[in-house]
Parts: sequence; structure tokens; C-alpha cells
Amino acid sequence: MSTISQSPSPARTIAERYLWKPLHRSFKTNRPLTVLGVGSLGLLVMAIMGLIIDHQVITGMPAFDKPLKFAISSSIYAFTLAYLLTFITRRQGDP
Repeated sequence: MSTISQSPSPARTIAERYLWKPLHRSFKTNRPLTVLGVGSLGLLVMAIMGLIIDHQVITGMPAFDKPLKFAISSSIYAFTLAYLLTFITRRQGDP
């Protein structure tokens, strides 16, 4: 009986390399910022759905435009700050 080893699909390896590993590393490094970034991405998805479904306009702008901008900016901020904090090291005398 011979066994054939199956290699993972290219899409799976790309997602693992560029999405899951950095997200896991960020979660281990700074959990609160990673949770904020992932939560903001969830808000981003809901705001996009709101833009598509709800066509209500308030003072000339779509109603879900402001939450969309907020979600984009807060997720970029959280993930950027989590990344930059990996470069800060403690000195020997620090507690």
C-alpha cells in the first residue's frame, strides 16, 4: 500500500504565510492592540455591508461613511503600532 503525500494548496500557504503567522505573532506580542485591530476589521466589514444595503444620506454623505473611515483608520493604527512596538527592547536595568 503506497501513500501519496499531499502538499498544501498555494492559496493555503499564502494565507498562512501572510495572514495567520503575522496575526499570531502580533497576538503574542501585544494582545490588546491585536484585538483592537481585528475588531476594527470586523467593524469595517459591517460598515461596507451598511454602505451596500442602506442608502440613507445624512447632510450629503452616506450614513455608513463615517464608521467606515473610523474602522479603516483604527485598524491601520492598531496594527502599525503593534508592529512598531516589536522594535522596542528593554534595557538591562528596567523592571
